[in-house]
Amino acid sequence: MQTPIRKSGKYTHIKPDPHLTQKKHDELKDKLKRLKETQPQAIKEMKRLAEMGDFSENAAYALAKGRLRGINQRMIELEDQVKSAVVITLTGNNSVVQLGSKVTVEVGGKKLRT
Repeated sequence: MQTPIRKSGKYTHIKPDPHLTQKKHDELKDKLKRLKETQPQAIKEMKRLAEMGDFSENAAYALAKGRLRGINQRMIELEDQVKSAVVITLTGNNSVVQLGSKVTVEVGGKKLRT
Protein backbone atom coordinates (compact mmCIF):
# COMPACT_ATOMS: atom_id res chain seq x y z
CA MET A 1 0.00 0.00 0.00
CA GLN A 2 1.35 3.39 -0.94
CA THR A 3 1.18 6.16 1.63
CA PRO A 4 -0.44 9.37 0.42
CA ILE A 5 1.79 12.36 -0.26
CA ARG A 6 0.48 15.36 1.59
CA LYS A 7 0.99 18.83 0.30
CA SER A 8 2.44 21.23 2.80
CA GLY A 9 0.03 23.83 4.04
CA LYS A 10 -0.24 27.36 2.84
CA TYR A 11 1.41 28.74 5.97
CA THR A 12 4.08 26.07 6.42
CA HIS A 13 7.16 28.01 5.43
CA ILE A 14 6.40 31.52 6.67
CA LYS A 15 9.44 33.26 8.13
CA PRO A 16 8.90 34.72 11.61
CA ASP A 17 8.66 38.50 11.82
CA PRO A 18 12.17 39.87 12.43
CA HIS A 19 10.86 42.85 14.43
CA LEU A 20 11.11 41.97 18.13
CA THR A 21 11.04 43.82 21.39
CA GLN A 22 14.16 43.64 23.53
CA LYS A 23 12.26 41.45 26.01
CA LYS A 24 11.32 38.91 23.30
CA HIS A 25 14.86 38.98 21.87
CA ASP A 26 16.29 38.18 25.32
CA GLU A 27 13.67 35.43 25.77
CA LEU A 28 14.69 33.77 22.49
CA LYS A 29 18.37 33.96 23.41
CA ASP A 30 17.57 32.37 26.77
CA LYS A 31 15.64 29.52 25.08
CA LEU A 32 18.59 28.95 22.75
CA LYS A 33 20.98 28.85 25.71
CA ARG A 34 18.79 26.28 27.52
CA LEU A 35 18.61 24.10 24.39
CA LYS A 36 22.39 24.21 24.02
CA GLU A 37 22.65 23.06 27.65
CA THR A 38 20.26 20.12 27.13
CA GLN A 39 21.82 18.95 23.86
CA PRO A 40 24.86 17.15 25.40
CA GLN A 41 22.61 15.17 27.75
CA ALA A 42 20.38 14.15 24.83
CA ILE A 43 23.46 13.03 22.87
CA LYS A 44 24.67 10.93 25.81
CA GLU A 45 21.25 9.33 26.18
CA MET A 46 21.08 8.49 22.46
CA LYS A 47 24.57 6.96 22.52
CA ARG A 48 23.68 4.91 25.61
CA LEU A 49 20.54 3.57 23.97
CA ALA A 50 22.41 2.87 20.70
CA GLU A 51 24.66 0.44 22.56
CA MET A 52 21.67 -1.74 23.42
CA GLY A 53 21.80 -3.46 20.06
CA ASP A 54 19.36 -3.83 17.18
CA PHE A 55 18.13 -0.44 16.00
CA SER A 56 15.05 -1.84 14.27
CA GLU A 57 13.47 -2.95 17.56
CA ASN A 58 14.93 -0.31 19.85
CA ALA A 59 12.01 2.06 20.37
CA ALA A 60 13.78 3.98 23.13
CA TYR A 61 16.66 4.73 20.74
CA ALA A 62 14.25 5.95 18.06
CA LEU A 63 12.56 8.27 20.56
CA ALA A 64 15.90 9.61 21.81
CA LYS A 65 17.06 10.18 18.24
CA GLY A 66 13.84 12.02 17.43
CA ARG A 67 14.21 14.16 20.54
CA LEU A 68 17.77 15.08 19.57
CA ARG A 69 16.67 15.94 16.03
CA GLY A 70 13.95 18.17 17.48
CA ILE A 71 16.44 19.93 19.74
CA ASN A 72 18.86 20.46 16.85
CA GLN A 73 16.10 21.78 14.55
CA ARG A 74 14.78 24.18 17.19
CA MET A 75 18.32 25.43 17.83
CA ILE A 76 18.80 26.15 14.12
CA GLU A 77 15.48 28.01 13.95
CA LEU A 78 16.23 30.09 17.05
CA GLU A 79 19.77 30.93 15.87
CA ASP A 80 18.38 32.16 12.55
CA GLN A 81 15.66 34.16 14.26
CA VAL A 82 18.07 35.78 16.74
CA LYS A 83 20.61 36.49 13.98
CA SER A 84 18.06 38.20 11.73
CA ALA A 85 16.21 40.02 14.53
CA VAL A 86 15.58 43.74 14.38
CA VAL A 87 15.12 45.00 17.92
CA ILE A 88 12.39 47.62 18.23
CA THR A 89 13.41 50.77 20.10
CA LEU A 90 10.85 53.42 20.92
CA THR A 91 11.73 56.99 19.98
CA GLY A 92 9.99 58.49 23.01
CA ASN A 93 7.60 60.50 20.85
CA ASN A 94 4.19 59.81 22.43
CA SER A 95 2.24 61.47 19.61
CA VAL A 96 3.13 58.77 17.06
CA VAL A 97 1.99 55.15 17.20
CA GLN A 98 4.75 52.82 16.03
CA LEU A 99 5.93 49.26 16.49
CA GLY A 100 6.19 48.52 20.20
CA SER A 101 3.86 51.34 21.26
CA LYS A 102 1.21 50.70 23.89
CA VAL A 103 -2.06 52.48 23.25
CA THR A 104 -5.37 52.87 25.04
CA VAL A 105 -8.48 52.75 22.88
CA GLU A 106 -11.87 53.93 24.08
CA VAL A 107 -14.81 52.02 22.58
CA GLY A 108 -18.33 52.73 23.74
CA GLY A 109 -17.11 54.33 26.97
CA LYS A 110 -14.85 51.35 27.81
CA LYS A 111 -11.09 51.78 27.77
CA LEU A 112 -9.05 48.96 26.28
CA ARG A 113 -5.27 48.92 26.64
CA THR A 114 -3.41 47.14 23.86
